[in-house]
Amino acid sequence: MPSSSPSITIATFDPSLSVHKALIPAITSIHIACIETDGTISTFAPPLNRERMERWWTGKLEDVRDGSRVIFLAFDAAENDLVGFVVLHRPMLETGPFKASVEKLMVSPAHRRLGIGRKLMERLETDAKALGQTLILDTDEGSAAESLYTTLGYNILGVIPEHGISPLDGSLKGSTFFWKRL
Repeated sequence: MPSSSPSITIATFDPSLSVHKALIPAITSIHIACIETDGTISTFAPPLNRERMERWWTGKLEDVRDGSRVIFLAFDAAENDLVGFVVLHRPMLETGPFKASVEKLMVSPAHRRLGIGRKLMERLETDAKALGQTLILDTDEGSAAESLYTTLGYNILGVIPEHGISPLDGSLKGSTFFWKRL
């Protein structure tokens, strides 16, 4: 774990850059670490298949190209290592062009409690506000992310009990839903 707060830079994923496309394995590694370390309920369940997860992330690149998803990347500036990411999903609905969701706020377990999640969310919100978006998200009930979203001014919409399968023990866990008008 870093001994002090690293200098973090936030970048927007650009699929036209080969250096960004080459980050898919690092994004996948963080995704895997969050599932295995915290039991984060996030699309995949054990046994985790790295190749399948990398294909899933590679499949999201078309959404990035068409603007329906924006991926924000957090880098430790000193090491130039990817340490976290978050996704803004803009489904481009004719009846709700202002609707967007926050997906997959994930920070490497070795870089937690350093404000990286907050920095990622602040950048996402800045860009979403410029696009006129209202945000919705869900997170695992009882997770550390719940308090982060509350401190960022998100409103709790409610909790759906038994909404996802825990990757740690297969039990059903609740999801807390939040919203925020920017």
